[in-house]
Amino acid sequence: MTGAGKYLPLFFVGLSALCRPSESRAQLTSHGFSAEDMAQSTEDARSYHSYPTYSQYLDIMNAFAKEYPQLCRLDTFGITPGGRLLLALNINTEGAVPDKTTKAGEPGCRARFLYTSTMHGDELVGYVLLLRLADTLLSGYRQDPEITSILDDLDIWINPLANPDGAYMAGDPESLEHARRYNSAGVDLNRDFPDPGAAEPDQSAHRAPETRDMMKFLHEHRFNLSANLHGGEEVVNYPWDHCYPRHADDAWFYFVSREYADEARAVDPSYMAGFSDGVTNGAEWYIVRGGRQDYLTYYLQGREITLELSLEKFPPANELNRFWNINYRPLINYMAQARYGVRGRVYSAGDGQALEARIYIPGHDRDSSAVFSNSKGIFHRYLSEGSYPLVASAPGYYNDTLLVHVVDHQRTEIDFELKARKVKAKSREQAPALSLYPNPAGAQLIVEGSGLPPGDALLLIISREGRILRQEHLTGPKQSISLSINDLPPGLFCLQLRYSNGVLHRKFIRR
Repeated sequence: MTGAGKYLPLFFVGLSALCRPSESRAQLTSHGFSAEDMAQSTEDARSYHSYPTYSQYLDIMNAFAKEYPQLCRLDTFGITPGGRLLLALNINTEGAVPDKTTKAGEPGCRARFLYTSTMHGDELVGYVLLLRLADTLLSGYRQDPEITSILDDLDIWINPLANPDGAYMAGDPESLEHARRYNSAGVDLNRDFPDPGAAEPDQSAHRAPETRDMMKFLHEHRFNLSANLHGGEEVVNYPWDHCYPRHADDAWFYFVSREYADEARAVDPSYMAGFSDGVTNGAEWYIVRGGRQDYLTYYLQGREITLELSLEKFPPANELNRFWNINYRPLINYMAQARYGVRGRVYSAGDGQALEARIYIPGHDRDSSAVFSNSKGIFHRYLSEGSYPLVASAPGYYNDTLLVHVVDHQRTEIDFELKARKVKAKSREQAPALSLYPNPAGAQLIVEGSGLPPGDALLLIISREGRILRQEHLTGPKQSISLSINDLPPGLFCLQLRYSNGVLHRKFIRR
């Protein structure tokens, strides 16, 4: 996460007050590349005491899918300009072990969890740790009770190498000697996502290929909880990165971040010692524009933290086992956080139909912190311990409010049963309306509304397959909006306006 142009706080004793994070304490321990750091074979790489070549990385990921076909599958979600694969391993026991809940237990209702590493190509500790974590999870299923319990309750995705062109920069897939931060075109991938602070639309046009592929992947899977592994410092960083006002769920973010840091420091008290409590709010450390942590948390209503795992971005291979011993328990326990909080289902009181609804806490939620139930009516909301009035709102239905009691390290399960509104003929004439023109549209689409409710709204453009292609947060009442749709391919799309008390839909055609 660290980068040029950002300055460290003065608590780094002995360093200049003008020392940049990327040149901080990590610089003092830099050892330089050694050929001995690279694994000599796939078997050697799979001991996780050395760094893999690119071909060994492919071998390991494919071996997981081959050796554990009932537990995992390998997904290629992109190809870099250098021809390298963007891979994610999906670990999911759902087919063999259905959830043991009643209404939220059918397939597809588990919380989705993501670990990803090395979007900065020279920050390599997380790369090896995630390979080892995947191996440990797969080999531990039905051998280790804790691992078995987690795998039977979550939909887990692991992307160990998000910037392979940066890691294997020289074009030599057998060496990390010239690994660098940026992709092959010189783009910092952790400054390349839509920025909520700049009110950028959720669209991937004009971004790096790796960013576009990652955005598509994140939209497709809508992860509830995730972490992004980096190097160059030792600290747990939580949102927001782009601004100083805190996230509505700041207390929860601090709680899970402290748990990670505390458990790591229980193994090695000198670890993460440069920050009070081993954690930091992102903006309090330094402002980041275009980071993935804020993108996923703001635009996709997920919850993501950034794990800075090592002072040195590329430490000697003989230190990898130390980093594993420190971080193994925290990595496992952070995954378990996805099981807690509130899990619920929203459905119609009349016919039991699952409903897509907005779930929010009045007076608490702000800046896109509310969550939405999926097509199965399932939602996950992570909250610090306490009592909260949760409201479920869906178009055509009366809101429902439930008082929910949340306990740390436990899951609270609730059902919202929404009653349909009875619409009178007269009220239909006065109901909010949405018009799109021209339709079919070319490069520009005009959105006009009448009788729209006051307050903020969320605008979504959705493909015929149900994939969200664009998401924009609209502040205040908007009766007319002009949208550029140059980035959309020809076809049929659905535009949604989501308000606190309802959703409006209209279809349009892009010529």
